This record gives sequence, structure tokens and C-alpha cells, in this order.
Amino acid sequence: MSDGIPMLPQTATGLAKAMDLLEERLLALPVEMVTKDPWAVPASLLDFLAWENSVDMWDDGWPEDVKRNVIAVSAEVHRYKGPPHAVKTAMSVFGVEVELVEWWQEGGSGVPATYRVLAVAGSPTTGEAELEVNGPVVRAMRQVLASAAPVSRGWDLAIGVRVDAPARRAAWPSAIIRTVANTRIEPAPVVEIARGHTVVSIVRMIATIGS
Repeated sequence: MSDGIPMLPQTATGLAKAMDLLEERLLALPVEMVTKDPWAVPASLLDFLAWENSVDMWDDGWPEDVKRNVIAVSAEVHRYKGPPHAVKTAMSVFGVEVELVEWWQEGGSGVPATYRVLAVAGSPTTGEAELEVNGPVVRAMRQVLASAAPVSRGWDLAIGVRVDAPARRAAWPSAIIRTVANTRIEPAPVVEIARGHTVVSIVRMIATIGS
């Protein structure tokens, strides 16, 4: 159909005519209603776009920016799902600096088939955190990491903020969110980083193989 004028032959079937009418109505919709760009689609349609992009983990309570970021990196996460690259890509949706330490590396847990993830909120130069690490964000981080991590690996996630205090040291606090675990990865008592900044841990989560 062109400008309301049917372009189909008189012998067209009812189905063909219905599809022609549907196409006309779809093309008449505003661009933002039919776009697949996660940064342009209305917030009310993000759920549908997430389903179309096979997003593994989704929560209506997530901040809108996190939802859009999760959809944007979904293809990359699926392409490399499991390795450290996928884990870092998945966590990048929160705008945090991510460090991943395997169990056999210095600072690792020492427990085979596990790794540690440190997510740091805050600019390395200013120390100011763009991300407000609140309850919904912490829950979202755990869900996103769990969806990107291989089920055969246990993980230990620490979320911290960067503060401009080179002489200070911060111990892990008592607030811990932990899944039911068969093998516990013991927490490190102190976290430090170079270049005159310190990472203060604000929450810590543990998952193990099969959790």
C-alpha cells in the first residue's frame, strides 16, 4: 500500500491484504516506537527489547540506565559467555572499574575453579563515583554477574568505592550477602590500590559452584 492506495492485485488473498494493512500501520508509527536501539526506545518498551535480545537476567526494579546498558551489551556477553571478558563486559553496564583475579593468581582465593571480582565505583582521577551503590544496584550487580559467570565456577564479588586517602586502609565490613555455599572463599582483610587511592569495600557477595 502506498499513500493509502492498495498496490496489491485484485487476486490477492485475504492474508496478503491484512499484511499490507499491517505494514502500513507499522510504518506510520513514530520512529522511537519501532526502533531497536536500547538508547532510543521508550522506557515502557525496554522489557520487550530485553526479551528480543535474549537478556538472561532482568529485573523491573533496576535503574533505567542499567536496563539500557544490559540490553546494549547482551550480544557481546552471549558471544563470549563464561570467560573473564564476558564477566567484565557484563559488569561494565554499571560504569564501574572491574578487576578479576583467578584463584591461582596473587591475591586469589586459592580455591580451585573460583575467581574474585572487585567492582570499584569512582573515577581514578577525581575519586567521585557516578554510580550510587544502593540496594537495587547491588542486587542488579549480583544478578548480572551470576548470569554471565559459568555455572562451573565459584565467584567472590566485592563492591567498593574509591576514596582519595592514600594513607588509609579499609577492612571488610560486617554487611555480607552470601548465597548458600559448599566452599567458602575467605575474604581478604585489607584492600589497597596504587596511585594514592584506597578502595573501601561496602558490600561483599559470594557464590560457589552450582549456586
